[in-house]
Amino acid sequence: MIMKKIFLLTFLFLSSIFINNAAIMINPAGHARDPGRRLIEGVERAQTFKFAEKLQQELQKKYGIKVI
Repeated sequence: MIMKKIFLLTFLFLSSIFINNAAIMINPAGHARDPGRRLIEGVERAQTFKFAEKLQQELQKKYGIKVI
């Protein structure tokens, strides 16, 4: 998991320097029928979608990267 985060950050950094039209695809869908475990704030899938939306906004605002 930590390697994925390091790879993502490295990709974002390098793409912001060398590539003007970088695009990233975020797919937080997971299993269609399983909403995930219950959390205090709701269920895991809903929190994942909220995180993906926030990540999309930040990437677009700070780095100008197109997020799909």
